[in-house]
Amino acid sequence: MCATGSDMRVRPLLCLMICAVICGCDKKQAAPTASAPKATSQPTTVAVKPLPKPTSTPTPVASTQPAPSYLVIDNQRVEFPPAKLNLQVRDDKVHALLLSDDPPAAISENYTGNSYYIEMTIDDVDDVSNVAGASVQYQAAQSTERDDSPDGIFLEGGKKQLQPQSVKVEFEGAGEKMAVRITGTFVMFDTQDENVPPTQVPVSARLLATIKK
Repeated sequence: MCATGSDMRVRPLLCLMICAVICGCDKKQAAPTASAPKATSQPTTVAVKPLPKPTSTPTPVASTQPAPSYLVIDNQRVEFPPAKLNLQVRDDKVHALLLSDDPPAAISENYTGNSYYIEMTIDDVDDVSNVAGASVQYQAAQSTERDDSPDGIFLEGGKKQLQPQSVKVEFEGAGEKMAVRITGTFVMFDTQDENVPPTQVPVSARLLATIKK
């Protein structure tokens, strides 16, 4: 069958319409563009501060100062400077000097501290290494007069002096220090006022003395 002129005009129009429909369908069927994957969140890093190191308590340093000495005088505990014991051999006998280690201020007139200075002879010992275990017994003559002697116990910067009356001294231990035990009676004098009568007072002590040879 032959196509007429009107058919010839219709065909191009149909072709355009068909193409438009096909293009429209293609646009609808086009796959959606894939969206970019969301970034996965990274775990938050928390800065941890190191624990402070425990502060160590400093070890207390042992004191190198000698300890004070104490005598019980008339039932009263009295403090003195540290004790020293000088030992020397003279004429085949050990001479012992027990004294307090007084500070330099002791020579001052205003000094109010206490001190002692007691010299003894250990008759039965001729070597300082054999002093431990020895003893000295002292018995003074009965008198109310104060001896002009540096020996004795001095209180309040020397305002009072105690001179031995009937005293026993014992030496214990060995090494760099020695315990000196004192028991007995001393006569106490007032060096500022001679009109004050002397009195007898009991004295006892155990002094840990540093040995000086």
